[in-house]
Amino acid sequence: SVYPNPSRGQFKCKGIDPNRQISAVIYSLTGQQIKSIQNLNEQSTIEIENKGVYFITFYENGTPIGKTKVVVE
Repeated sequence: SVYPNPSRGQFKCKGIDPNRQISAVIYSLTGQQIKSIQNLNEQSTIEIENKGVYFITFYENGTPIGKTKVVVE
């Protein structure tokens, strides 16, 4: 999971298995890729600069494993 949500642009990840290679891609509401992050872990910070609503898709070895919506205030 991603917290806090909503946020002012910095999110943390919770529940990531350290033995798995997890990456994330952040998309705008229109589907535009904003950022890609490799090797996520529970110490990783996901930063999004502009206010708005975004979708974060999580991947393991290129396969989508989850998706969440986040809000930057």
